[in-house]
Amino acid sequence: MPAESSSLINLSGSIIIECSKSFRQTEKQIANLKMGQSVKHILSPVPDEWFPTLAVFMLAIGLIVTASFFM
Repeated sequence: MPAESSSLINLSGSIIIECSKSFRQTEKQIANLKMGQSVKHILSPVPDEWFPTLAVFMLAIGLIVTASFFM
């Protein structure tokens, strides 16, 4: 077997080992969740009431920037 082939085999073997390690960590996290550990919720830095207002502002800014290309 040429040296290039053996290095590819070694490389793919190490990739498989790394993937199996991360898979085992994921299995442990799932098992911990099933055992009743609490889940951390994702929090927004912006209150929900601001979303419509921010959407209008973002749309206005986008339209202004787009219009500036045609001036």
